[in-house]
Amino acid sequence: MEPAETPKKIVVVGGGPSGLEVARVAALKGHEVTLYEKEAAIGGQVTSAATPEFKGQLRALIGWYERQLEQLHVHIHLNHEITPDDPALQSADHIFIGAGAIPLIPPIPGIHHDHVIGAIEAHLQKELVRGEQIVITGGGLTGCDLGLELAMEGKKVTIVEMRPEAGQDVMYINRAALMPMLESHGVTILGGHKVLSFEANGLYAENAEGSKVFIEADTMINAFGMRKNTTVAEQIRAKFEAKTSLIGDCVKIGKVGTAVRSGFYAASAV
Repeated sequence: MEPAETPKKIVVVGGGPSGLEVARVAALKGHEVTLYEKEAAIGGQVTSAATPEFKGQLRALIGWYERQLEQLHVHIHLNHEITPDDPALQSADHIFIGAGAIPLIPPIPGIHHDHVIGAIEAHLQKELVRGEQIVITGGGLTGCDLGLELAMEGKKVTIVEMRPEAGQDVMYINRAALMPMLESHGVTILGGHKVLSFEANGLYAENAEGSKVFIEADTMINAFGMRKNTTVAEQIRAKFEAKTSLIGDCVKIGKVGTAVRSGFYAASAV
């Protein structure tokens, strides 16, 4: 990695994996880097994804970034939500925006009931996961990881997945371990089921044969996926187009490795 010919004043918006990596590499190149994170800690969605006991490596990753950025003298401002009018953007030579993604909430009747919560909430606010019968709607990596976590805590978990099988977006080597663990902990997986509505004590779904079925639940957890968080990113880019780059999930939804690579290559080019 070659040092930058002319050190620049870099502002990074978002402390998720892409923002942490772009800050690290930019600082390694000799730039003056300031990172702004709207939450009370860095990590972004990795913070919630790393709550299960079996996700220790993800927790270690965030700890590693904390040490690297401290050693590289990156200025980190927590609990600071950047707006397009923030003076820090005006004075920056380049702006990287890693605003991440936000939960996808499809217009399914009853999805806003109190007993229907998001996957991120389920990880970070355990008190919201009430009762013993838990239904997770969405059998991707997020839903499967969360299902295993809750089953290991003694919950009776059912995963409802619209595709024929759950875990189809999981890397093969991880899926080979994850699916048997779900089975051994008694997690029920209903593939080929489309959620029709959320009710007071469960949900209605349509199975592959077109029949309507009811699945009882005390708490239902939305793990339908994520969508790009582009609102503030686009506003900032519209105002400072020549010096703004979008990175990570606010460009394309991906996994942690995808976000890290996005930050690495973006910073390498400055």
